[in-house]
Amino acid sequence: MCRRLSATASSTGRIHLPPPVILASGQQCAPWPGHTTILVVVDRFSKSCRLLPLPGLPTALQTAEALFTHVFRHYGVPEDIVSDRGPQFTSRVWKAFMQHLGISVSLTSGYHPQSNGQVERVNQEVGRFLRSYCQDRPGEWAEFLPWAEYALNSLHHSSTGVTPFQCVLGYQPVLAPWTPSQTGTPAVDDWF
Repeated sequence: MCRRLSATASSTGRIHLPPPVILASGQQCAPWPGHTTILVVVDRFSKSCRLLPLPGLPTALQTAEALFTHVFRHYGVPEDIVSDRGPQFTSRVWKAFMQHLGISVSLTSGYHPQSNGQVERVNQEVGRFLRSYCQDRPGEWAEFLPWAEYALNSLHHSSTGVTPFQCVLGYQPVLAPWTPSQTGTPAVDDWF
């Protein structure tokens, strides 16, 4: 057994993981100043998600820019992007952009959201989170999006046995303890 393992192990002892495969979907939300859409991105391997508030339904170029700015710099350029059939994902610009980067583009079946199940599951959880935290201020959902992303990336996933944070970072980031006490500094108290 050891000979077999040592023969296949790399000389550096690193685990070689497959390149990221990104699942993407755009979801319309209630208007918030400057934002009406959430671009939901999930890494198929780690289950890590990124939730990006965007102004209106983004164009193909705006979607590509959002992926470069907020996703590729964390995960690298993926081998494949699986997306719904939104106009930004079916346009010539999107296809040309992805082809230039060597990214294969896969589209889900029309009217069959289950074919992008990981993203649909994240959409359900984000909806639940935002309904819970934004019920008194529904127009301010974009403010809570980073916390929804943090919460989702902190949940253990049954298929990996760890949280997405642990899968990507190798550890679970600690969130500062939330205490109801006042700090004596109004700006800090207002923020918390």
